[in-house]
Amino acid sequence: MYEIRNDNEIYLYDSIEEGYTGRKVIEQMNAGSTEPSVIHINSTGGDVFEAIALYNWLKPRKVTVYVDGICASAASVIAMSGHVVMPQNAMMMIHNPMGNVYGDSEDMRSMSEVLDKVRDSLVMIYAEKTGLESSKIVEMMKAESWMTGAEAKALGFADELTAPVTNKASLTYEDGVRAERERLRALDAIMSPGREGIINRAKYETYEKASDIAVEILSSQIDILSRQSGSASSIYAAPKRGNEELDRLVSIINLARGYK
Repeated sequence: MYEIRNDNEIYLYDSIEEGYTGRKVIEQMNAGSTEPSVIHINSTGGDVFEAIALYNWLKPRKVTVYVDGICASAASVIAMSGHVVMPQNAMMMIHNPMGNVYGDSEDMRSMSEVLDKVRDSLVMIYAEKTGLESSKIVEMMKAESWMTGAEAKALGFADELTAPVTNKASLTYEDGVRAERERLRALDAIMSPGREGIINRAKYETYEKASDIAVEILSSQIDILSRQSGSASSIYAAPKRGNEELDRLVSIINLARGYK
């Protein structure tokens, strides 16, 4: 998600969501009276095409990008749009684009070609920012490269290095690793037969939180139970096991929202 402050500061402190984050940021900024001048990033990434759209929109506006904690995957693409400032204890990560497809061997080959083209687009963005050879960028993306602030500056991914940020919004490398492990554990907690696809997508492609996935699963479960019981108004006449599952998903969502 995102937040806009002081009319010209964009905060990307969550996953970059397909069909939402880029569109909403651009719509809101275009409706305002000032151009964006600062963007703060603390995100593990998300949808690559949303990131490219934001990159293309921000780049001509000569923004200053502050990496407040973690700037990984698709979020790093957005960062390349401006003058990048990184604290020493912040982290940036780049890797090859990922995706999934259901189909026959032709579908798989087609998806492989698409991913290679997306990778080439990202290589151009990183290479333009850093001045590194494209072959070097390809190697770094293939290896899934994590960079501290100092490493990012040395390689050209960051323009300015600052002292470690000490406010609560910042993340050290250990904080980032801990948060990611907690996210993966929370997703494992709602794993069950039939959910492998959606859980693995959240883990390795969209980087969504368990609470977001719980909302999606809850909606599908309600739809299934509605059909089984005849109508939405008689959901609670469904088997007890189904109701317990709904209660568990609702608890996860409420906990994430700060409700008890």
